[in-house]
Amino acid sequence: MRNLRLEIEYDGTNYAGWQVQNKGRAKTIQAVIEKTLRRILQEKIK
Repeated sequence: MRNLRLEIEYDGTNYAGWQVQNKGRAKTIQAVIEKTLRRILQEKIK
């Protein structure tokens, strides 16, 4: 298991908040980051 530290700055105008939402398919910062890290690291991301 790896631990990574990311310092993130973003403009949230086009997103539905930070955390993944249970309902709907709203695009969130967390969802985009997790999807990208899964693709890069080829590991499950939580």
